[in-house]
Amino acid sequence: MTNARYSDWVTNSFAAVRFEQFLAFTIQMLGRLDCHLIEEDARFGELSQAAKADLPESLRLNDRFTLSYLWVLGAYEVVRTIHQRAPLVEGLDKEVIEEIGATKRKFARLRIPLAKMEPASAHRDTDDPIAYPALHETLGVAWQVGLGTFIVRRELSDAFLEVLRHMRACDPKLPKTG
Repeated sequence: MTNARYSDWVTNSFAAVRFEQFLAFTIQMLGRLDCHLIEEDARFGELSQAAKADLPESLRLNDRFTLSYLWVLGAYEVVRTIHQRAPLVEGLDKEVIEEIGATKRKFARLRIPLAKMEPASAHRDTDDPIAYPALHETLGVAWQVGLGTFIVRRELSDAFLEVLRHMRACDPKLPKTG
């Protein structure tokens, strides 16, 4: 497990306590799964083409897509909850609230076709109703949502983690990190 990244998830998860106490634990679970998926994507990337085509490896890839799918659905719900409650949180910077909204929209573009089998409303004219599984060359599990448009799970997790860092930075009750 990438200890530094998981530590980052844990440390910054406490910024979500302002919205709901249980969110910190949920974010920590999602962070742990994120780290596991990153490690598995990296391991897979190091394999030869022959090894990638092996049946046991194909089954592991299928498991990784399943866990990534579930990660996106779970992380979206946390981001959605934070976005919904952000205007009610005292002392939250306007820029951070806007960043939360932008992150929610990034997630929604993938989450809606994954969960509802329809394109996100903001992309109805360009996106497909199904998010098709794909692999990014270096970042791993991804989905194609439209012609030439791919969403990479790792990029969503990076955006989520960055929002948490910014939320934490504007919370006077939390110790600052270096």
